[in-house]
Amino acid sequence: MIEAVPENLAVKIEIFTELGKKAPAKTIFATNSSTLPVSLLEESSGRPEKCLNIHFYMPLQGMNMADVMGEIARCRP
Repeated sequence: MIEAVPENLAVKIEIFTELGKKAPAKTIFATNSSTLPVSLLEESSGRPEKCLNIHFYMPLQGMNMADVMGEIARCRP
């Protein structure tokens, strides 16, 4: 599941919480946030080990790229 709601921590936590209750156990949760680390959201999903940041961008016309950050890139406030 890739969440791509506005950069509002409360809204993102609400989405992760609700989907954490409804999604199958094998679901991987990703946030498309470019300013909020996944470490602020992962506990609300109920499965922090299956959460990551993924940010899409196009640095050059015609070249699609994505940053994927998982457990190694965790940062805690």
